[in-house]
Amino acid sequence: MELESGNPVFRYNRGYFHRNAGAFEQAADDFRACLAADPANLSALSNLGYACRKLGQFPDAAACYSRALRIEPSNVKLLNNRAYALAKAGRYDLAVKDYSCVVDLETHNSHALHNRGLCYDKLGQFDRAIGDFTRVLELDSTNASAFFSRGAVHDALGAYDKALLDYTQALKLDKEQVIDSADDEAEPPGPASDPHHPPPHPAPPAGAHRHAAPRPPVARPAAAPGPAALASSSSSVASSLGRSRGPAPIAAGRGRASASLHGSGRRR
Repeated sequence: MELESGNPVFRYNRGYFHRNAGAFEQAADDFRACLAADPANLSALSNLGYACRKLGQFPDAAACYSRALRIEPSNVKLLNNRAYALAKAGRYDLAVKDYSCVVDLETHNSHALHNRGLCYDKLGQFDRAIGDFTRVLELDSTNASAFFSRGAVHDALGAYDKALLDYTQALKLDKEQVIDSADDEAEPPGPASDPHHPPPHPAPPAGAHRHAAPRPPVARPAAAPGPAALASSSSSVASSLGRSRGPAPIAAGRGRASASLHGSGRRR
């Protein structure tokens, strides 16, 4: 079916449904066409970032979120999503900065705290990692992933008694909740309706759970937005550093398994 190539609403909506069908290359093409006609379309930028993430194009995803953040600098979902993409691209230092911005804006954002802790672990800043995981547990004493992640750092530092306690508590809680690596990216907006003034849809906060994977943590991202009414990310753009469903293997290193960072899999 041929669509009017210059109509950003048509291209955005088709891109959104391509995205939902898992056709991320076609979705990315449509979102780019939409942005060519409407460069400040926040929903299209967020969805393009999500499609790039799903295609493993993490630097491109981070660039999309950066463009969106120039429009809304304090958008927590976008900050989470960019942090996830940066972490997946190996830029843990920059991911830490974005997660820290999220924590400054939302001091109780356990997703950002957990993902930042995972980034600190990757950077070898173990005391800071333990501090973030402990803060998550102060906010939610039933967070099995935080117990597991903190146990992994204690394990790496040779604090085996502490590691055993945390691993045991994680297993105990895991009987009631699965330690997963659900995406922490905020979902992008859904289909657009008004061809002239499409308002961006904010993404819901992503969760902060992660899954055990071999070796140090990785970051999570947040899911892309759905179709936006035409006019970011936990919670962790918020855990693989965005998260994708299921365990994400990490590079072997200290002989321990650690949680992986991911992005949120929900839609905005």
